[in-house]
Amino acid sequence: MALQFSDNQWYETLVELLRAFNKLLNKPELVKPTFKKTSDALLSMGSALCLGRYKPENYFTKKSFSLIKQNPKKLRSDVPAVSDEAYYHVFSLIGIDDVAKLTSKPAGGIIYEDPFYAFLACFNLGYSKQLYLLPAKATYPSVWETRNEILKTLEAKTYLPESYFVLCSPASSNPLIQNPELSSIKGSDLIGLREIGRSFFPLNETTGYCEYLLFQYITLTFDPNNPPLPAPSEDDTEDQGIHTDNAE
Repeated sequence: MALQFSDNQWYETLVELLRAFNKLLNKPELVKPTFKKTSDALLSMGSALCLGRYKPENYFTKKSFSLIKQNPKKLRSDVPAVSDEAYYHVFSLIGIDDVAKLTSKPAGGIIYEDPFYAFLACFNLGYSKQLYLLPAKATYPSVWETRNEILKTLEAKTYLPESYFVLCSPASSNPLIQNPELSSIKGSDLIGLREIGRSFFPLNETTGYCEYLLFQYITLTFDPNNPPLPAPSEDDTEDQGIHTDNAE
């Protein structure tokens, strides 16, 4: 069965991301992909990244000098349109955010509608050994718009997972050892996930209804138009009847 992600440019995008990984791992000359467009090939790479055992030579080979020196292609920055009744492949990893910890709903994990963020999360897990798994931006379109920026930081070797992901909490007994899973999601469920970043639905018959996360609404950088409130002065705390730890 052919893979069908919401982004029909998923393969070209994934190749650019993996080339950036190859460069980080001191294998910049490995630029020609040799892996097939199959679920087995993608899951094999994802698992290797999760474990920190990704070997570029297993999936790429050398090509011409001109290709090696070529700048990365610009990735699409708009959210792909999807059909309510169509089904699309998605990856998933195990993890929950602080909001999910406060609910009694069973956790289904984190869903990635495109291989770019799925493999980036796998890379975060395998090479930082921390659960930076959930993309975080002020809006979901911003998640897509940021992909080119992320690629540039990887190329420049300045990429920091905490700049683009929130640190998740463990949702399994051994959260650092996991493999990505590949499933299908109905377009209407994906649209619901995009709207609020999380949704409660059955992704498959085995797990039943669970809460799945797609991204978290958050501003990771200082917004000069919306600065934080100043801390109250001592006079303010006295006027409002607020008692500090040092108050007698």
